[in-house]
This record gives sequence, structure tokens and C-alpha cells, in this order.
Amino acid sequence: FTLGQENGYLRVSGSGEEPWAGIEFYVSRYLAVPLEKIGAVEARLMLASDHSGGGVATQIKVFTTAGGDYRAAMCGNGTDEFENPSALCQIQVRLEEYSIVGKRGIAYDEWHIFRIEVDADKPEFFFFVDGELLGSLIPLDEVWRAPDTRFGITIWSGRNAGAFGTGYIDDVFISSDRAAAPP
Repeated sequence: FTLGQENGYLRVSGSGEEPWAGIEFYVSRYLAVPLEKIGAVEARLMLASDHSGGGVATQIKVFTTAGGDYRAAMCGNGTDEFENPSALCQIQVRLEEYSIVGKRGIAYDEWHIFRIEVDADKPEFFFFVDGELLGSLIPLDEVWRAPDTRFGITIWSGRNAGAFGTGYIDDVFISSDRAAAPP
């Protein structure tokens, strides 16, 4: 992988050596907090048309490893098994077990704004692409509701084994207030 800053945005490019290898940026202030401290996570992401060989993705995630298993609410852009670009928002409830909340086609080489809003009381996750609600989901797994569960935030760009591609990340915004908007 290569990582560089160009004109203010981050460019992540390269090949996956193993399944879904990637570069992950952890937000240290939000590495182990209760869910009510996370209101909104937003980033402008782009997937370049230079990809080949399978799955490529760039995503924002709210995650936990409580209960010994990785769980995440994630939203971003990626390619499917036919290398078609799409916006995909989903909840990973257990390793290799996903609930897709929403999916829509997007174009390569265009910026899209992805946003996850959190209502910690239920808890419910709301997923937006370019300002439009793509869907929402209340995870049924009790780990999401446990008072001692801690969550983190990450910005991730990865590739499936043997795939090559470039993802771009810009305008990352994180707030404990769900209604907050970037300046």
C-alpha cells in the first residue's frame, strides 16, 4: 500500500496481500467510549476507476470488539464481485455475518459524502449517502446495548486478496452531537 496526501485529501493505493488487507485510521479520542459519546461520523470518499482483480472499499466505521467478536456499523464505497461501484451501508453483527441496510450504484472518480448517525438510546444507526437517508437499523445483538460496551471510530481503505485499487478520503467530521454538521 501507499498513502499520500494530495491537495489536502488522503490517497490510499495498492494491492491486498490477504483478504481485506488495508490501512485503518483510528480516532484515538473515540477508541474506547460509550456509544452515547458518538453522535455522527462523516467523510467524503471517492473510489478510483483504476481498480482490478476484485473487491476494493473505503469506509467509515463505528465498531466494538466487546464479547470477543468484531462488530461494526459501516458505510462507504466499494466494488461488488462484478467490479461495479456502489455505496454500501451495513452492520457487521459477527465475524463474516452482515445485515445490509442499504445499497445504491455510484460512479467511479466522483466524491460522495458518507455519514453514520447514532441514536444511542435504542441504539439505532442511520446511514446517509450524499445527504439522503439510505436506511437505518437497530442491531438485535445485546452487545450493542450493554452499558459496559465501548466503541471506537475508524476510517478504513482496503482491498481483497489480489485486488488493486485507489480510494480517497477527505473532509472527515466526527461529533458527539448527532445533529452537528461540518463547518
